[in-house]
Amino acid sequence: MKKKLEFYEQHGAEEYYIYDPDRNLFEARARLGKRLRIVKNTQGVD
Repeated sequence: MKKKLEFYEQHGAEEYYIYDPDRNLFEARARLGKRLRIVKNTQGVD
């Protein structure tokens, strides 16, 4: 997964998502400058 994230960063993706239903894992990343940074609040509630 690390190589895939690096590929998307290098090629200008604005957003990147990981979803694993077996582990109940959801991770979102959004572009901030040259990097895709983790979005901490993905539920839309502060």
